[in-house]
Amino acid sequence: MDSGSTIIPGVTEGCYALVNTNEQYHATRDIVSTSMIKKLLRSAAHLKAAESADKKETASQRLGTAAHAALLEPKLYAARYVVYKGRRQGKEYDKFVEANAGKIILSDAEETAVLGMKNGVLTYREIDLAKAIEIGTAELSIYWTDEETGVKCRIRPDTFSQHGMLDLKSTGDARPEEFIRQAVREGYDIQSAMYSEGMRRYLGELPFYFVAMEDEAPFECWVHQASESMLASGMRKFRESLRLFKECRETGQWPGYRGSFTTLEWPRWAA
Repeated sequence: MDSGSTIIPGVTEGCYALVNTNEQYHATRDIVSTSMIKKLLRSAAHLKAAESADKKETASQRLGTAAHAALLEPKLYAARYVVYKGRRQGKEYDKFVEANAGKIILSDAEETAVLGMKNGVLTYREIDLAKAIEIGTAELSIYWTDEETGVKCRIRPDTFSQHGMLDLKSTGDARPEEFIRQAVREGYDIQSAMYSEGMRRYLGELPFYFVAMEDEAPFECWVHQASESMLASGMRKFRESLRLFKECRETGQWPGYRGSFTTLEWPRWAA
């Protein structure tokens, strides 16, 4: 529990929320999160190695994080992000970096993309996303203990209200037939299931929506609701992961790949 944080009890016993920072939320590595489960499903050794590894944010992730802040925490965005329109080298740039120590520097093109994604969400035509964000609770950390395994879990929804949870995802193509590839690759089924479980304990049953934001002009947006099949797939992986995490923690053994010997079949497309 973060010292000095505001505690908000949930509707089920033992579940609560904390008003804390994103940094405080991610610092609690003994409490299982979606990102930890994704590493664990690769192997327990990969999860253990990640504990001491420096987190490296890709350019795409950095853009998505900035868009999150611009949409959900505009004051934080204004305080944390600055734009440098010139080339990122030379004395002028060095002076700019020094004058903005501790801030995240975006290029002119990156700022255009962030504001484009923000506008794409706020002008979305099918659902009033602007209103949903306005009335929603953003970046609240929710915690509970799983009864079967005794493992502590955590989620941090982008924003939620009585109408549902919204999770913002930057993407190159928001159309369903393309976004589903990203969803499978990035394990979005696990996130939708774990977040739905945490929210059920904290507030009650809520639908889960991915807000897919294209990061290139014209910055179109598409909302995808997590289906029953997606949630069921994620829940199976979630339950499997909690049992494995409990076993590893109790034994102190964090094994790598299992059965890692195969015959590599050459694909037809490469023949």
